[in-house]
Amino acid sequence: MWQYRWWVWVLLFVAAALLDVSLLADVFPAGYVPDLVLPLVVALAFFETPPRGAVIGAIGGLILDLAAGRLIGLNMTVYAAVGFFVASIQGKVVRDPIFVPGLIGAGMEAVVRIVEWVLVALFGFPLPPTVFFQPLPVFVLFGLFATPGLMGLLHLRPRHEVDIHMKF
Repeated sequence: MWQYRWWVWVLLFVAAALLDVSLLADVFPAGYVPDLVLPLVVALAFFETPPRGAVIGAIGGLILDLAAGRLIGLNMTVYAAVGFFVASIQGKVVRDPIFVPGLIGAGMEAVVRIVEWVLVALFGFPLPPTVFFQPLPVFVLFGLFATPGLMGLLHLRPRHEVDIHMKF
C-alpha cells in the first residue's frame, strides 16, 4: 500500500484550491496570488512513478481550473506534464528533504508561467507578458518555500521507507 490514494489527492487539491481562492487571495495583492496547487503537485509527484505523477498533476490542474473558472484544461494539461516530469527526475536527484524539492518547486513555478503564457497566446488570448512575468519572483519564492513545507506537513516519505514500515 502506498501513502495516499486518489481520493486523498482530490481532497488535498480541493483544500489547496479553496485556500488559493479564499485565504491567499486576501493575503496577497491582486495579480500576485500564488498557486498552492502547483507546489502540492510537485510535492506529491516527487515520491511517485511518472504515470501516477501525471495523474496527480491532471487531478490538481483540473480542480484548479474548475475553482478558478478559466480555460478549463489549461492547468490540467500543464500540471500533468509537470507531475510526469517531476516523477521522472525524482530518482535522479539527491534525496534532500528541503533544498532539492524547493529548487524543483521554484523551477516548476517559472516553467509553468512561461508555458501558460505561450499556450494562452496560441489560443488567441493575447495577454501582455507583464501579466505572467511581473509576479514571477513572488511565485518562485512561494514555490521555493511551499514545496518542502508541504512535504513536511504531509509527512511524505520515499517509497522504500514506507514499504519497510508497512511490512511489520
